[in-house]
Amino acid sequence: MDEVDGMSGGDRGGVADLIASIKISKIPIICICNDRYSQKLKSLVNYCLPLNFRKPTKQQVNSLIHIICAHHIYFC
Repeated sequence: MDEVDGMSGGDRGGVADLIASIKISKIPIICICNDRYSQKLKSLVNYCLPLNFRKPTKQQVNSLIHIICAHHIYFC
């Protein structure tokens, strides 16, 4: 679910329904938000494992591209 922090913008009961789905689901549900500390998500946070990601640097992206290209040459 992308942008769960914006769910309550026009939806009524959207977060509550998402929590209910998380409780009964047998597979993981990935929820993405920009503001983990938003008041709208206070009840949802109790059912999530928070993982923080940072934007990769240009050097990290460049390194991964080189690794992908090196493997691509060997598999073709």
